[in-house]
Amino acid sequence: MKAMFLAANDINSTDAESILAHQLFQIAKHLNSGELLLLRAIHRSYESGGWKRDYQSGNASYWRAMIAKKVGLGLSALMERDERALVDQGLITPIVMSGNLAQIREDSARLSDLGIRFCENMKNYRHEGGELREKAG
Repeated sequence: MKAMFLAANDINSTDAESILAHQLFQIAKHLNSGELLLLRAIHRSYESGGWKRDYQSGNASYWRAMIAKKVGLGLSALMERDERALVDQGLITPIVMSGNLAQIREDSARLSDLGIRFCENMKNYRHEGGELREKAG
């Protein structure tokens, strides 16, 4: 949440960038730690490209089991609960009624464009924070 707050208050941002950062901050306020952990696991899979191999079956139960393993909690029911919140916030694509994953963009790992931007903001904050710690230490 700190990453989104700082981005929303960046004095060097354009009006459009500030508005987007503020909207991302509002989304961050609605997510709990489990949901953020799930989103981070999905984003890591997206970055590595490993999701194409792991989720090629398109089956929702298989997807939840694989992502639960990546998160480290091993509970697919917990992943289902947390994924609903991410879908509600527009960060990942939903699962259709048949139990199969909705059509996934070829390069998305279930992340929406909003989800990708949200994760990139968090990642950029961590990188900038790491640089600040190195200079101070």
